[in-house]
Amino acid sequence: LLAMTMFFTYPMEFFVCRHSWISTVHEGQEVTDMLHYTVTIAIFSVSLLIGVTVTDLGFVLELTGGFAATFLGFILPAACWLKLEGGTIFEWETLSDGKKFGTIMLFIFGIFTMFSSTSLTIMKQIEGH
Repeated sequence: LLAMTMFFTYPMEFFVCRHSWISTVHEGQEVTDMLHYTVTIAIFSVSLLIGVTVTDLGFVLELTGGFAATFLGFILPAACWLKLEGGTIFEWETLSDGKKFGTIMLFIFGIFTMFSSTSLTIMKQIEGH
């Protein structure tokens, strides 16, 4: 069932990736058939290469969990709150405000956790554990 789900989900994710690539990298250009096919073949080749070479899915899940989950759980909410709260960050009033100081600490903790967990996962894979 997992294979069937992945089989039917991949085209939807592939469409999003191709559209994002074309709208970001080739912004303002006309989308010709040649550009569409070239980007499609390139993305498919890269994803096929990753799928063929990666034998341990645990590494991929650990890497995305360490990077994306900490970003979504710690860094993004803190950054959004700091942006919406307004004011300056590095002033004495900021340190005396418990909410803003706690949010800054959450942001710093998220960055530390993201980089440490991602680097530990990569180091563990390089060492062969």
